[in-house]
Amino acid sequence: MSANASLETNWFRTEPVSPVLGARIRGVDLAASISDPLFAAVNSAFLHHKVLIFSDQQLSTEAHVRFSELFGELQVHVLNQYHASGRADVMEITNLDECGRPRGEHPDPGACIWHTDGSWQSEPVLATSLFAVRIPPAGGDTLFADASAAYRALDTQTRALCDALVVVHDLNRSRSLSAARVQMTAA
Repeated sequence: MSANASLETNWFRTEPVSPVLGARIRGVDLAASISDPLFAAVNSAFLHHKVLIFSDQQLSTEAHVRFSELFGELQVHVLNQYHASGRADVMEITNLDECGRPRGEHPDPGACIWHTDGSWQSEPVLATSLFAVRIPPAGGDTLFADASAAYRALDTQTRALCDALVVVHDLNRSRSLSAARVQMTAA
């Protein structure tokens, strides 16, 4: 079986989107109640593929949160200007104004550089759950990388060099490397 092979379950089918990570899940309605056995199968697919794509979902914010909470407690992001109305545990990132027209600027320039969500926290998050409502035909990309696979691909000497390093993930520092001028706010 390849590193990212297809998987059939009683509930859904997975279709790998790359040889290394990521799979599209077919046959699961995230707005419906998710049974314990179904979640166990979804979680197993998540652990195997690391990135799951559930296309064509009609989700309310509440349904998205309900599904996401199956993986554990949701964390409140420190940039409270992105909290969705009434939900501190949901970030809303949009480049549309109140009338639905593009504003012509990126809503979160700090996210334009390569980053790992929440890696700066003392207890980093297990995962990020994204729900795209409206996506442009080009651009608007979110990219994923398998750092574990990259590490395993290193030669022994380079791995030993990496193992000796101490890494500091500083949110303010990483945001200063981009065009971001958004200051952290109390959550």
